[in-house]
Amino acid sequence: MKSKDYHSPEQNREYGRKWRRTHHEKMLENGRFYMRKERNKVLDLLGNKCANPYNLPHYSWMEEPEMLHIDHIHNGGNIERKSFSNSSTSYYRSIAKKILAGCKEYQLLCAACNWRKRYENIR
Repeated sequence: MKSKDYHSPEQNREYGRKWRRTHHEKMLENGRFYMRKERNKVLDLLGNKCANPYNLPHYSWMEEPEMLHIDHIHNGGNIERKSFSNSSTSYYRSIAKKILAGCKEYQLLCAACNWRKRYENIR
């Protein structure tokens, strides 16, 4: 029977550091992939369409996923987003969990509607 090679925790940490240095681009690519995957899941749950609360005319390019913003209906999104430090993936994952649990505090807005809402909240 073969025995597995045992590596100390320090050896494992050093191996991880070396791997992250040599595969930095791969890690960034994987991070972007999973972030987009979680964001698209949230967009699907919210209907992939601007809620259009201001009855603005919408063009087809305004409904593309890149132009849709996840909006907190009662504001406070900036505070929530900052609580997740640098991990967009975990932020989107937590929003998806809340929506699946029945939370109604999120909506999708196109960039124009989102800026209009910001402007009206400042006044």
